Amino acid sequence: MQRGPFGLDTMFHNLIHLELIFDFNYRYRFRSQHNCRWLTKILKNFPKLQTLIIDEINKVDTVHNYCDGKWEDPTIIPECLLSHLTTCSLRNYSHLSCELQFAKYIMKNSRVLSNMTIQCAKFLETNTKLQMSRELSLYPRISGACKILCI
Repeated sequence: MQRGPFGLDTMFHNLIHLELIFDFNYRYRFRSQHNCRWLTKILKNFPKLQTLIIDEINKVDTVHNYCDGKWEDPTIIPECLLSHLTTCSLRNYSHLSCELQFAKYIMKNSRVLSNMTIQCAKFLETNTKLQMSRELSLYPRISGACKILCI
């Protein structure tokens, strides 16, 4: 059997709630872009996922150095986005390019998404928060019921 990303080769057919915490102080820390790519790959392992919460802790404004390169949407959209994901929450969001692209990917592909909550990192300036809020609220969503809350 071929192992999935980070050794994850198991399907979690009944998992409906997933909360992930990325610790930027952890000695094997990953770049934010890597986390976003990894997330899009593992979502296929949770076909009935309804709630996705992502928190990035111990993040400081120097974390911008950890997000480089270009975002590419996966070619296959996970089943949970097509038919089950209703709630997505991104905590300690710092408006990195890869975080923004991941949020847009979720909004663009989650057919039944009703709530997208973005909790901004404390170090973000007010103007950056407003710009991010405007950009995300103007981005097209496949779900007509999707409401975006930026806090």
